[in-house]
Amino acid sequence: MNIRKEKDSDIEGIWKVNAEAFETEAEANLVNALRDSGIS
Repeated sequence: MNIRKEKDSDIEGIWKVNAEAFETEAEANLVNALRDSGIS
């Protein structure tokens, strides 16, 4: 396993994984909001 920083090209795939992992898209949207705010 290779762990690295996410790239801009990863963002859509990360959103899809988070959206599928939870009942709603709220968690996936939260991850994006945290990323956009510079927190994550």
